[in-house]
Amino acid sequence: PASGTHLFGRDEECSQLRTVFDEAARGRGASVVILGDGGIGKSSLLEALVAYAENAGALVLFGRTWEAERNLPFGPWVHAFHAAGVMPDFNAGLDAHSRRELARLFPDLGAPPDDAPAEDHLPLFEAMASAIRLVSSQGPLVVAIEDLHWADEMTARLLAHLAHAVADCPVL
Repeated sequence: PASGTHLFGRDEECSQLRTVFDEAARGRGASVVILGDGGIGKSSLLEALVAYAENAGALVLFGRTWEAERNLPFGPWVHAFHAAGVMPDFNAGLDAHSRRELARLFPDLGAPPDDAPAEDHLPLFEAMASAIRLVSSQGPLVVAIEDLHWADEMTARLLAHLAHAVADCPVL
């Protein structure tokens, strides 16, 4: 919403989201899922959270899923990282192993490992956790994925992994 826009009847939810963000910004990472029926205002709540976080100086990685792209593994993650322009930081801030793993999703980082089984995603998940830690080391970070219900299974699994892996970072 535009600055100053009030979400009618959502004061409690907005307050809860601001509180969770403030705690995360102090290094107590957290995860929030906004649930509800279609048209109830979930996107407006997320937009209000994003605006609050950006006003507080946080970087926001925003990804969106669509039904038509359900079969595109990690699609919202790739979009979020590219849109935020944080990719150049990876070359200087991540070890070679993490960069190779992330090259599975971001070919501009180099050649992906050719010896890793395609179904072994733990090294990739750990590399993404390293990338999130790197980005959040420069200030609070919000990772927002809109319409997660349309996401592929691996996007959701990565989100669950990261919720635990970066719980000690300023990440929401």
